[in-house]
Amino acid sequence: MRIKIRLYLILLIVILILPLTAPVYSESPYIVKEGNVIEELSVSNTDVYVYGYVKLLNLGTGDVKVFEKGRVNKLRVGAGNVEIYGEVRDVQIGLGDVTLYGVVKGDIEVGLGNVVLKPNSTVEGNIRVVGEVKREEGSVVKGEIESTQLPEIPFISRIFKNKEFFRRIPLHIRMGERKPKVSKLVLFFVFLFVSFLILALFPHATERGVKYLSSKPMNSFLLSLVLLAISFGILILLVITIIGIILTPLVIIGVFIFYLFGTTIFYTTIGTHILKLLNIENPNLVLSYFVASIPLILINIFVPYGGLISFVSLVFGLGAAFKSAFPKLVIFNL
Repeated sequence: MRIKIRLYLILLIVILILPLTAPVYSESPYIVKEGNVIEELSVSNTDVYVYGYVKLLNLGTGDVKVFEKGRVNKLRVGAGNVEIYGEVRDVQIGLGDVTLYGVVKGDIEVGLGNVVLKPNSTVEGNIRVVGEVKREEGSVVKGEIESTQLPEIPFISRIFKNKEFFRRIPLHIRMGERKPKVSKLVLFFVFLFVSFLILALFPHATERGVKYLSSKPMNSFLLSLVLLAISFGILILLVITIIGIILTPLVIIGVFIFYLFGTTIFYTTIGTHILKLLNIENPNLVLSYFVASIPLILINIFVPYGGLISFVSLVFGLGAAFKSAFPKLVIFNL
């Protein structure tokens, strides 16, 4: 459980940096030439090739290749694969695989994916991954290896192998219409009001959801994906029948209601942990919600790529909302 919670936090952190990387966008690939030294590089929706030296590399979505003479101190990727032929100090990946031919001076941490160690590769720190660690003969790991195998769920595994899926999630936010700021402000206050109603009407259910998400974040994440897959399958079956045409809107409305509830639980959970870090024990649900929701919703609405926050809240909050509403119902032991 400890590794799952830790890797959940890594996954959350690296995905939440995506909105912050959006202003620095380049055509793919972005190349750091040999001899160049960059203090901090933040890009998204592109591949990065490193021949020079980057002290801090934040990549939202895309692949990274660190070539033989390349060096990176801190490497963080939201969704994408990493190949290292040179030297990296620390690696944090949200969703994707790490293939090592060279040297990692510190730790490798992967939220969901695999680590492949080629011959003569070296990891001087620890490896923590939700997935597999594949070691070929001649590879060296000086620290500990902690890996957790998750159940193989068809459809979900194919999603994670498709990088374009993550690039297109916030497409309506990144490439959509430029709406007046007034309408966005209205959307902001409406969302706050609806969430406040949920907290006021269902405080105990919200509290159950917060406890579940805090104690079993990866279970909530996987359950959300299972529920989305089931909902998608039901919709496909419904639209090909006459009665389904009538029921389809009801299914969509039901998923949307759970999305709102799950988002409220997600923000409240984040706020609760923030307040606990400030030594505020047993914080009020409403206070916890507003501490996290106000900045995150503002980023979601006003910042390019901010729609990824909606995606993160969906894939972590939906499962918690379902377990809160149906605490005795078990799906895939989640």
